[in-house]
Amino acid sequence: GVFGILALTFYSIAILDHFKISWSSDSMPRGIYREVNRLPAKGEIAASCLTYEVAQHGLERGYFLKGHCDTGIQPVIKPIQAMEGDVVSIEEGEISINGQIVKGYQVHTIDSQGRPLKKFYHGEQKLKKGEFWLMSNFKDNSYDSRYFGAVSVEYIVEPVITTTTYKTIP
Repeated sequence: GVFGILALTFYSIAILDHFKISWSSDSMPRGIYREVNRLPAKGEIAASCLTYEVAQHGLERGYFLKGHCDTGIQPVIKPIQAMEGDVVSIEEGEISINGQIVKGYQVHTIDSQGRPLKKFYHGEQKLKKGEFWLMSNFKDNSYDSRYFGAVSVEYIVEPVITTTTYKTIP
């Protein structure tokens, strides 16, 4: 009866509250991602707000959409490629993690509009406790840690896991 419908409605709301539908990020497949209540691990996906300087630059350039982060953007959703203790190096357009060149990731000098790409990070960095290197190769010109560097755990808002993705949705 009515009690069963109410219980089902509240249960559905509680479950769906932990799911996020990603339609705004071009650096990951569009789909449904589920929040997890723990720190993310290497190889997993994290949703992150970014520093004010990076967020504002991204908004001005059209790399990010406006959103609910304190810095004014929607969280970016990207895989974690490195974390505490890993050494990330960018030299001559190549990225290496712990001395191994990471294939499939280019470091561009201009964006898709032909403008010079501002790099907030360059050189070599050993990631400290609570730092994550977010980098996606889903889209060739993903604006990620290649350009803005490691992201502190304080900006990670939603560790997520992929539930379903839709690579064919425009």
